[in-house]
This record gives sequence, structure tokens and C-alpha cells, in this order.
Amino acid sequence: MFIWRVYKILSKIAKLTPMVRLGNRTYRSWRTALNNGKITYMTTSSKYRSHNRHKGRVSIPGAYYHIIICTHQRQKILANNTAASIIFSTFDWLETENRIEWICIMVMPDHVHTVIKLREGQTLAKVLHSLKLFTARKINKHLSRNGSLWQKGYTDWGIRTEATLNKTIHYCYTNPMRKGMVAASRDYPYWRCKFEME
Repeated sequence: MFIWRVYKILSKIAKLTPMVRLGNRTYRSWRTALNNGKITYMTTSSKYRSHNRHKGRVSIPGAYYHIIICTHQRQKILANNTAASIIFSTFDWLETENRIEWICIMVMPDHVHTVIKLREGQTLAKVLHSLKLFTARKINKHLSRNGSLWQKGYTDWGIRTEATLNKTIHYCYTNPMRKGMVAASRDYPYWRCKFEME
């Protein structure tokens, strides 16, 4: 009886799951969509595992991620034209190299928000290692400083629906306004997005 009740509850939850669009087809669940598509979503293959601080973290080619990286000891050293330009150009380079597709980038004084789509053969750990290594060298040179620029590790969230993608982009966009740095999000200069806001 108990197992039957659990089954009925799970069935109701499944019916409430938003429809998922993959390519030109619409599916009821991510599991169905990705099993019928060309990629497998919840793989546990070591090929996609990160050796970062989150045990079990996986990197899925073709998936969207919201990522936050922070400066070492949360030093407020990024919100200037040169540092932001270095960060933006590094994302452009990663995209040119077909490692990611960036959707939006928000450079805050002590951290960076970004939404990216991971390309085939890439992992979050590899991409962010390249990003941090290159930007640290350039920004340290610009600021005439030595030592660590970035905090170890990073925070990431997988984005599974278009609604979540839209909410995440809006969250990144409005971050400076929520922090009281600007009266309106459009006034903050260190933001790039491939979609028009407002």
C-alpha cells in the first residue's frame, strides 16, 4: 500500500513537470528529451566528472550553467574598465575556441556571474582553469600586483528549462541594482549579454 501511494505521488509530480524543448521536438521530461536526443544528461562517466570541490559534480556538453567565481579574499578589484575588458575578451576567446558559448557576463567588484553553454569535449573545471589562469596573469600585471587573484573553486548551477535560463539572466542583470550600486541595472557598465534586456 505504501509503495502504491509513493508511486501515485511521483506520477502526479511527473505530470506537473514543465515541457522541455530540445531541438525541434518537445518532451515531457528532461530524461525523455535527452534519451531521445544526441546527448545523455545525467551521465556519471568519469569523462565528465570535475575534480573540483563538489563531489559528484558533472559537466554536460550542450548544457547551460550559471557560474560564479570570486576574487581571493573577496578583494574588490574587478570593477574597472581594464579588468572587465580582460574578462570579457577572455570569454570571447573561449567562445572562438569553441569551448563555450557565453550568454551573459556580469563583472562585480569582487566576483563574476556568467551563464554559459558548455561545448563538446569540455568540462567546467577545464574551462574555468583557463579563464582564471589567463585573466589572473593579465589583471595582476595591470594592477601591478602578485599572488592569487581568484578564490579556489567556483559555484555552479545547471539550468534545465528556458524559464530558469530567463530568470538567471535577469538575476545576473539586476545584481548591481540589488546591491545598491546603481539606481537602474542599465546604468551598470560591466555587463554583457547576447539578449536585449528590458
